[in-house]
Amino acid sequence: MATTRTTNSLAGTVPQLGDTANIETAFNAYHDSLANTSTGAAVLGRSNTFGGASGSNQIIKTANSGYLELSTVNASKSGLFVISTDSASNPIIFRPILAGTTQSSSDFYYSGTADRWVSEVQIYSNLVTRPGTSSQAPLTVTSGTNLTNIVAGTLEYDGNVFYATPKVNNTSYGRGLVTTPYVFIESADTTLTQSSALSTGSGGGTSTDSDTSIIFGSQYLAASSTYMIDSLIMVYHNLQTQGATGTITASATLGFTVPSSSTVSFDVIKTIDVATLTTSGTPSSEIYNSGTITIKSVSASDDTGYSIFRVRGVIRTSTTAGLFNPVINTAVVVSNDLAGVNSATAQCTLQANSYITVTPISGTVGDINIGGWS
Repeated sequence: MATTRTTNSLAGTVPQLGDTANIETAFNAYHDSLANTSTGAAVLGRSNTFGGASGSNQIIKTANSGYLELSTVNASKSGLFVISTDSASNPIIFRPILAGTTQSSSDFYYSGTADRWVSEVQIYSNLVTRPGTSSQAPLTVTSGTNLTNIVAGTLEYDGNVFYATPKVNNTSYGRGLVTTPYVFIESADTTLTQSSALSTGSGGGTSTDSDTSIIFGSQYLAASSTYMIDSLIMVYHNLQTQGATGTITASATLGFTVPSSSTVSFDVIKTIDVATLTTSGTPSSEIYNSGTITIKSVSASDDTGYSIFRVRGVIRTSTTAGLFNPVINTAVVVSNDLAGVNSATAQCTLQANSYITVTPISGTVGDINIGGWS
């Protein structure tokens, strides 16, 4: 029985059900015949445009790239993938980017007098970003102006901090701060610089030495910004003096240096000079604004022990940016004793698992209202 074939003006001869011809050969023939039409040629990349004149809906094929341009919106059309635009002068361009190439603009953008972001992309599956590299993050959020009317489920970034709105409460309440603290945690006991002084019995006079050790490291604070601090500082001190007469002192203190004209308000809960970190002590508290907090000071005696500081508070920088440094200071003073030799040493060790977090709160220093407090 002969096989029946039909001829399609677009596709040419197409195999029918029961045809014993080679399907692959038939498909290739159909492919080639499709390419001979204006529509098919454009789909297969064999012509520059189809679907209308410039400015109309069209697929455009250039020498190096191709893109789908939609300059009109048909509200009746819908599907799994929808592209729309706000005006004919600013059509949306979706540009596939080859792996490994470097692009200076967004993969999704508006093309007009200037590049603009796509107004909305709806994803009905898990969002999977490309892997990060040493020069390109998997996801970058562009800073902008926060919404005047908050919307549940949104993430916003004003160039200083991130905000998220899990729920809108009574139209005005619900935007929250997404905290992104800078964190440092000590992994091992760290011995700090020793201060030492020696005075002989001849010549008289006084010998002194002092040292400042930055603990954790320095953190840069932006100008005219507000930060919150949380820290646990555990310190072992070893103060040694030798001599019978004259001045022989050794001391250790905790302090914080901040950018010029910054204001600081820390609540410091401290337990001073206990035998071990697990020994019960008597805590006390003070408000720190400037200067130093005494760890221990001795005169003509020796002392070793542990001190624990829990620090919480706020830093508001002025118009000057700069570094924030938690520091431990040690100092010794000895005077000559004609009857013998005076000496003193002072050294501290920052204990493992001491930590500090510095959290950006706002790019302002006035009242900060996140969440709609009223």
